[in-house]
Amino acid sequence: MNPTPDIKKRTVVPAGNLDAGLLLARLETRILKGEQPDQTRALLRKEALWSCLSPEERLRWAELAQMAEEPATACLVLDSLNREQPSMVEAWQRHLEVLAILSPDKAFAALLARARPHIGEALHARWIKAPRAIAFPEDQDLQAAADPFDRYHHRMAALRRFMDLFAGREDCFARQWADRKENRQGYVPERRAFGPADLDEHLNGRKTYGIYLMRADGRIRTAVIDADLKKELRGRLPDARRRESVRREAVHMISRIKEISHAAGAAPLVEFSGSKGYHFWYFFKEPEASGLVRSALASMVRQLEPDLTAFNLEVFPKQDHPGGKGFGNLVKLPLGLHRATGKRSFFMDCADRSVDAQLNFLSTVKYSELRKMTDYLTAKDPAQVVMHPRWKAWAEAYPDLYRLQCACGPLAQVMSLCLDGGTLSLREEKILYQTIGFLPDGRRLLHYLMAGLSEYNPHMVDYRFSRLRGTPLGCRRIHDLLGFAGSFCRFACPAAYPHPLLHIDGWKEPSVPPSEKAVDLTSALENLHTAILQVQRFMK
Repeated sequence: MNPTPDIKKRTVVPAGNLDAGLLLARLETRILKGEQPDQTRALLRKEALWSCLSPEERLRWAELAQMAEEPATACLVLDSLNREQPSMVEAWQRHLEVLAILSPDKAFAALLARARPHIGEALHARWIKAPRAIAFPEDQDLQAAADPFDRYHHRMAALRRFMDLFAGREDCFARQWADRKENRQGYVPERRAFGPADLDEHLNGRKTYGIYLMRADGRIRTAVIDADLKKELRGRLPDARRRESVRREAVHMISRIKEISHAAGAAPLVEFSGSKGYHFWYFFKEPEASGLVRSALASMVRQLEPDLTAFNLEVFPKQDHPGGKGFGNLVKLPLGLHRATGKRSFFMDCADRSVDAQLNFLSTVKYSELRKMTDYLTAKDPAQVVMHPRWKAWAEAYPDLYRLQCACGPLAQVMSLCLDGGTLSLREEKILYQTIGFLPDGRRLLHYLMAGLSEYNPHMVDYRFSRLRGTPLGCRRIHDLLGFAGSFCRFACPAAYPHPLLHIDGWKEPSVPPSEKAVDLTSALENLHTAILQVQRFMK
């Protein structure tokens, strides 16, 4: 009697009804005798059969797959053992053996790194030293045959990573629709679980989906700070000065949110939304109470809001518990096409804008730790601005500059452009020179800031510094030059001519204009110190 036809018809085989020993024996006999090879390989590929076997039987199944020239199936079975039974050293060994023959060095190295905690340092060292197989022509043919399987498994792993990070409500998601003629858009609920097939449609641009951030139990694993352009700046191209203002503000906003988040133990993923702003995604390993997450993110937002005039910041979800229709707030998933604008969103920190590269970039994303965020933000004064990591080494030596960053929003935006390594407009350069340049060590600080720019010219910095005369730029003039619509600073002591340097304790108006010439030994040493730093930056 041959049980194979009955087995072939099954889609799900309960473990208790499967005579695994008999099945494995018959498969081995077929393979050794070369009987019905196509049917045998088809059986070996059936996950419903091997997934209900014991670990030892599944390991034997992988061996049979190798014998039947089904290396992709063998890798799939062994990978399942590595994930479900990581302490099973023999499964790691077999998997490494297969990849050592079939896969490129990168795939083998990745598996060896995964295996290291489980196989021990001695065995790991032996595998590192083990020679790889020589690629003969027939081996290249085998590799070419295995490549599609490798790409498939790699993509499936990337899709699983995406779904693990962007995890919303378990039983419902939404599909975006847009009517461009009527200038209308919205979402329609899909009352089922979001799956890999849906994600594939989203990434291919056939459909666009969003997730409800709050789970059915009111907890969340994903939260967002949503930064949208204000309504008056949408739908039309602003003038050149306003474009500069929006660009400067976006750079400052992204830089500051990253700084604040990293200092608080959080790791935001920055996404251009494809429409009118940016999303800052925060991921948590385990579900957290919505209220605690919202409180932590709202504390970050409060620190940044005074510096912004072009963007509105909101924290999602806005609820502690599901309300209204019971779904809570919805956010469009990344990397999809916006149905109204036709633009695809992307992650800002990944230079390659292709979907595959962006999808692979998610492997570098880290989870945030709510406890660290809460402890840090509640221990700090909410008004205190977190210091930029690249400033820390010298901000302590030059507290006046750090004070200006904390107290003056327009100056902070221009400084962020310097730290970001971009370019400055003539207006922005003028503001830096005619404020920072009037500090006692203004020349050195200007070199620090300007050295981060792509068009840094130390001789031009010295020349422009030498041309400074008069008094620092006033607040009204700075706001006018930048198109900054925020409120003016308040000073402890009223002044007839308010300017940013009044934030500095003990500030006194300069009695003589700054000069590039060294008038004493101290100035000469400062000039030498600046030159050394310039050389060090060049050598890096």
